[in-house]
Amino acid sequence: MKVYFATPIRGERMRSEIYERIFLVLERKGFKVITPHVLDESGESERGKSDEEIFERDMRLINECDILVAEVSTPSTGVGIEIQQALVKGKRVICLYLSEAKLRVSALVLGNPEIIKVEYTPETLEEKLWEAMVKVEKGLVGCCKCLVRRWLDGALRGVCFERRG
Repeated sequence: MKVYFATPIRGERMRSEIYERIFLVLERKGFKVITPHVLDESGESERGKSDEEIFERDMRLINECDILVAEVSTPSTGVGIEIQQALVKGKRVICLYLSEAKLRVSALVLGNPEIIKVEYTPETLEEKLWEAMVKVEKGLVGCCKCLVRRWLDGALRGVCFERRG
């Protein structure tokens, strides 16, 4: 399963050690993380690329992924756009956030029923992330296609034809 891991890049990067832990947990559990550039603290992976090239790369990678995992404890416009693009394309989305940061997480993330929200502490990060990934793999969570259907055709009124759990 290909994972697009989303973190703030140009804004505050106060949680670099947590981003690295998430990345390593995903890889250790056998997922292919297709966004290794998010761990580049030096900015070298972005150097020489135009904003348009970065946008095109990220949209291509979202198209390729099976699931988007975002760490949303630190607000980020870019991460919000990545989440929305994944939802529109029918991808599963998991948003992780530290318990202490819950009040800073957007209501548009926390209130969206199509996003799997995972509140964690540094001690519970691996366990909570793994539980969410297992649910996604087994199809035990809602589908993003239902949300897109509701947006495109108000007549459906939220009727879901996909497996939910």
